[in-house]
Parts: sequence; structure tokens; C-alpha cells
Amino acid sequence: MASPTETQLRTQLQDLARVFDNYLSQQTIPSDIDTADGNILHDFAADMRSALAAVETRGSQVIPSFRGALQVWAVAFCHHILRDPERTLEACLDRIYLDWATRSPTAVTVLSRTFTRGAVTAAVANTGTGTLRRLTVDEFAYALEATFAEDIRIRCVADQNTGSRLYEEVFEFKGDNAERSDLGYKAASAKGSGRTLRDAGSTRNYHARDSIFRNSGFYSTGIAGTFAGGLYTLAAGDTISNWTIASGLTNITLDQNVVYRSPEGVTTPHSLRLAGDMSMSQTFASANVQLSTGVPYDRVLAVQRIGTADGTVTVTVGSKAMSVDVTTLTAARWTQLAPALDENLWPANFSQSGAACTVALSSNTTGEVLITELVVRPMYEFGGLWWSSYALGDDAGAGVADTILDDQFDTSDTIAADSKIQKMLWLVAGRYLPHTVAGTPPVITDP
Repeated sequence: MASPTETQLRTQLQDLARVFDNYLSQQTIPSDIDTADGNILHDFAADMRSALAAVETRGSQVIPSFRGALQVWAVAFCHHILRDPERTLEACLDRIYLDWATRSPTAVTVLSRTFTRGAVTAAVANTGTGTLRRLTVDEFAYALEATFAEDIRIRCVADQNTGSRLYEEVFEFKGDNAERSDLGYKAASAKGSGRTLRDAGSTRNYHARDSIFRNSGFYSTGIAGTFAGGLYTLAAGDTISNWTIASGLTNITLDQNVVYRSPEGVTTPHSLRLAGDMSMSQTFASANVQLSTGVPYDRVLAVQRIGTADGTVTVTVGSKAMSVDVTTLTAARWTQLAPALDENLWPANFSQSGAACTVALSSNTTGEVLITELVVRPMYEFGGLWWSSYALGDDAGAGVADTILDDQFDTSDTIAADSKIQKMLWLVAGRYLPHTVAGTPPVITDP
């Protein structure tokens, strides 16, 4: 038998999506069964309920039944087209995704599920202040589409008084209720994941101790003299442990009077007061950094403008930099400098030979700038998206307070019109393929 062409296999993918969608079109069966159950009034009610339950049970087998068919297709594509040895569904779909996303000159795409991602909003009644960040794109800048369109509630379940540490408050994530039958997933916008996540090791606020780089709070130093009035200006022979100061050593003062926060384990915290241009760095190799390729890495640095200071603060991790014009900052208030939530948070887009993390102040002609608490670390996954959170804390300035028990964030995602191919891949295998938005024709059209 002749080997199939890629065109034939693309058509077969459309065929599978059409059949899958037709099965899901029986979406009213659960509610119809509820209606029928309410009208059972005769002596054979128990038998009728048992028979209807069997019907719904078969409906709950739709997604597992399609796994075998989709796996055959994926294995055939890897075997005949990509010449790859993978033989499991998820591994094959990962290979296909990588191939289609990197096809030259044009990626191979299917129709997008076109999510509308709601903003992550802090509840009005919250006591604490801080930042909750969510990444919704992958390393190729495609929207993450193996997700539910649901409301997500994020609630603080442990603070410094109820089992966690200050600035390491733990959050619990909850999605919407899941459908009781696979037949409920025709209209994806109304369905939930049924997932809950609470993990003190990941779903908590981060600070410098969590960073993949060493001494990211800049608290460990080797200084020759002593503090005077809470200040010490670095001189020849002084160091900031684990960091190489390339320039501006004498422009750096350790300031114990204006600190960002007082994390546990730091007896006398300080910030770095910069009175002129400086640059310091730490290599990935010296910090023994080994990145996980399937996880994005967020980064945050606390910055404060003193008076009328100017200049640009820049943090570079590998090949990607984030920066802020100091003149845009509110004086005497700490600001969390963070990058855009985009594809550049993925290691494939910032890893490089001889990679380093560099913190610098440049073009400073007047005034002073404070920096402290650099956090660079992996984000954590919930609902197919990636998250990270950071407390500010009482030490960060007026109007700022610690996160406490029951502080809450909410977000709501919707989807107007789903993609048949993407929905099948998501429900059956938790995967998706490169895609285009509605109005932009995909290479492989929806059936």
C-alpha cells in the first residue's frame, strides 16, 4: 500500500474533527435525561433510571473513544511525513506542533479557538497588595489554547499567621465545575475544568530567596568597613556576593534606611542606592542555573526613584532585557519592574551561549535610584496557563499592606466560536496546533 501524502493526512485530521464534533453535538442529552427523570412516575422508575444512566455513561466515553483514532493519525503523520520514531499520542502531537510552527516560509496552521482573556482583578475587599501575573502565549507567540473558557478564583489560603511565611502567602486556584458528561463540551464557553490547585511549593508569593540566581536580594556582601547612619558606600575590595561589579563600584551604597521589605532570614535588610551608572552581573554557569525547557521564567526587580533622579534601569537575562525610564517612576515609592508577558519568557527565546543575568543603571545624570529583590524563577501552571505572584509588604511604602487570609483575585475567560480541530486536540490529548484567528484563513480549514 502506498504511503499517504501530507495533504491526505491533513484531510484525515479534518475528518476526525468532523466526526468528533458531531458526537459532541448531542450536548443536550444530560439535561434531557434530567427532564425525563423528573417525569418518571410509574412502578418501573428504578429500571428507567438505570437504563437512562447507561445512556449517559456511554456519552461519557466519547473522549476516551477518540483517543485511539487520534493516536493512529498522529503516529501515521510522524512515521510517514516527519520520519520520527515517536509512537504515543502526546509525543507525536508535540513533534507535529514543532514542525508546523517552524515550517518555512509559512507555518502550518489550523483555526484558532479565539479566547478572550479577562484581566486578573483583585477583589475590592482585599487587605493586601501585590501582583498576580498570567502568561497566555507559548514560545512561538501562539496563544495557549489547551484551556477551558471559565471563571478562575484565586484565594489566599495561608498567610504568616495561618501556616505560611510573610511574603510567601499561599494561594488556591479554582476553576468552574466540570460537566458530568463528555457530551457537555459542545459549547466550550459554558464549561469548566473542575480543577483545584493548592501547592505551598509553587502557588505562593515569590521573593529573592526563590530566584534561580544566587544572592538575588543583594543582602550578602563583603565590605571592609562599617555602616554609618545606616549607609555604607562600596570601595575598592568590597563586593556583593556572587555578583561581578563591572563598573560603578563607588556609585553603590548599601542603604539600611530605605528597604523594600524584611524577608525571613535577613537580619538587617538593605537596598542598593545608586548614585551614578553601574553594572553588575552573574553568569548562569556560576549560579549553576539549569533551565527547564517546558516552563516559562518570570522576572521582577524592585526599583525606587529618589527625588528627581533620571536614567534607565535595565535587567538582562540571557538575550532578553527589560528596562524602565526612571523619570516615569513615582518618587519615594517602590515599583516592580517586570517584562511583558510574552514569548520571551520561554527559555528557547532567552537562552544563549555564555548566558548571564545583568543589572545596570545607565544615563544617570542626576539623583539616586534604589534597587533590590531581583526574582527570576519558573512560573507555575494552572488551567493550561502560567502564573506567578509577588507580595509588596508593609515596608514598601504608604498604602501597601501584607497579603492576608481570604484575599482574592478573579479572572474570567470566554470563547465565542470554537475551532473543531483545536477543541478535539484539547479535549482528547490536552494539546493544540499552530493557529490563526478567525478572519485569517488557516492552512488547514475547519471541517
